[in-house]
Amino acid sequence: GSREAIVAEDLARYLRIGVGDTLVLISQGYHGVTAAGLFRISGIISHPSPELNRVLVYLDISAGREFFSTGERSTSLIVMIDDNDRLEEVRKQLEEMLGPEFEVMTWKEIEPILIQQIESDRASGRIMKAILYVLIAFGILGTIMMMMAERRKEMGVLIAVGMQRHRLSLVLLAETFLIGLIGVAAGILASIPINYYFFMNPIPLTGQAAEMALDMGFDPVMKFSTAPFVYLNQAVTVFILTVLISVYPLVTVMKLRVMSALRA
Repeated sequence: GSREAIVAEDLARYLRIGVGDTLVLISQGYHGVTAAGLFRISGIISHPSPELNRVLVYLDISAGREFFSTGERSTSLIVMIDDNDRLEEVRKQLEEMLGPEFEVMTWKEIEPILIQQIESDRASGRIMKAILYVLIAFGILGTIMMMMAERRKEMGVLIAVGMQRHRLSLVLLAETFLIGLIGVAAGILASIPINYYFFMNPIPLTGQAAEMALDMGFDPVMKFSTAPFVYLNQAVTVFILTVLISVYPLVTVMKLRVMSALRA
């Protein structure tokens, strides 16, 4: 019921107005009528979005309806949900509830520029993860190659006494799988307490990084996630890399020359 206005900081600075001054608003109201009103400024806010901080004026809903001569009508209603993963589910429920005369839009449709920024950030993250996976793959491959080189004579003896090559290949394949499983499990168990600590205590950003985060409307901290899929995705990826690398021992056994291996 208040007829006072709250003005964004940059807009107030541009208009050279402050608390206690009167703001004159002129616009176009319902059905093209002229909308005009006087509002006393009761507060100045700093909005995290630079664009909104230059243009935003807050009015009470009843004062806004009176200003635009809309009666009891509203142009839009924002619905906040607790779990972003249920976004599409809630959207479908609202569409069924409201019918075709109302349009239900998600924040992704309303803020396409923000989606582009998020996708750009994710793309850079994928590049960093790809580089990390390459390093992990070479680390696993180096371990397997060293294992094969050290056991070259042993494999030659086994084949010489009658062990079939495909059986030896299956043994090495099982060993490689176990190495991958143990490595993945150890990595997850070691990372959970560290990740949980930083989840509870985010890393604060400073300097230009903090200023850039604030300008984009985000808290100046580096947050961590404890979602299970974060661990699962990395574990599956590393295990797939291990499976692909396991081809090397199979090829090595099939091409192994027994006499050369026995003299190793």
